[in-house]
Amino acid sequence: MVFSGVVSLLEERYSRKVMAIWDELREALRQPPVPTTIPHFTYHLAGDYDSRGLRTIGDSLAIEGRGFSTWTNGLGLFTHPKPVLYISLVRNLELSRFQRWVWYEVDKAAEGSVDYYTPERWMPHITLIEGLDVEALLTGIRLLGARDFNWKLDVDNLAFIRGTDSGHKVEFELKLQPRHG
Repeated sequence: MVFSGVVSLLEERYSRKVMAIWDELREALRQPPVPTTIPHFTYHLAGDYDSRGLRTIGDSLAIEGRGFSTWTNGLGLFTHPKPVLYISLVRNLELSRFQRWVWYEVDKAAEGSVDYYTPERWMPHITLIEGLDVEALLTGIRLLGARDFNWKLDVDNLAFIRGTDSGHKVEFELKLQPRHG
């Protein structure tokens, strides 16, 4: 099944870093490591959304929401059923509150919401390798394991990425209010 999601897109410098890592992994693995080419982290994931309802909710969230900062802190691994190697985000208070707010608002326009993204279970992350075998994961860990992933991320947007059989595309991106004022 192809999923769509409500996400924050990474700022340009970290977006370039993630895309460069994907290129390295693509070369090392001789296959694409992830099904998307859009560096992001996800707040809500579902099989489908009511686009008009989601846009109205997104506009409201962007008007009321304020930008904030969070950090990454290394690599992580999800196991069964679909192995994922990722850059983990620190789940600080601002990020947790924002995700909870986004989750409950966006879920009103969602069909087939993914339980792993409920506020109680959510593990914020930037996917590097998804759904490949253990050897691919080990290759990724060998390639990336000694790198510094202590990045400060300025979160200033909310976006909707629609999944299709040929990949993902950004349907809309909304800027959050500046942090101060």
